[in-house]
Amino acid sequence: REAIRLDPGLGGAHNNLAILLYDRGEYRAAARELGLAARHGVTPHPDFVRALADRVSDTGVRHPRQ
Repeated sequence: REAIRLDPGLGGAHNNLAILLYDRGEYRAAARELGLAARHGVTPHPDFVRALADRVSDTGVRHPRQ
């Protein structure tokens, strides 16, 4: 988060934060960060995108953290 604070345009930092948030079960926050990563030029790994999409819906988290 410090890297993003210093330079909000660091797509890689947004991507890394998305992965961390996913690991913590914060799927909606992870999706927001992944969107910012893509906006700043990072192509997220398709497997991660699918895994995150499986966890997030318009109304919140579909699956409990395992």
